[in-house]
Amino acid sequence: MKIQSIQCEPGKWYRLDTPELTECCDCSLLHWTEYKLSNGRIFWRSKVDRKATAAKRKENGIKIIRGSNGNES
Repeated sequence: MKIQSIQCEPGKWYRLDTPELTECCDCSLLHWTEYKLSNGRIFWRSKVDRKATAAKRKENGIKIIRGSNGNES
């Protein structure tokens, strides 16, 4: 299953008109992001999509291993 997402780059601006599935780092973590403008202020929220993240990591051959010390490698 091919997951369609936006690979975000540091410092780059993006125009998001609707909720988007974004891939924010090299570990293929995927989350839905939404923005809204209210009373002259920008509000932002995101929620990790664990199912899409697992599928994208499988597609890219990425395995996350957590040790007893809590570090990821």
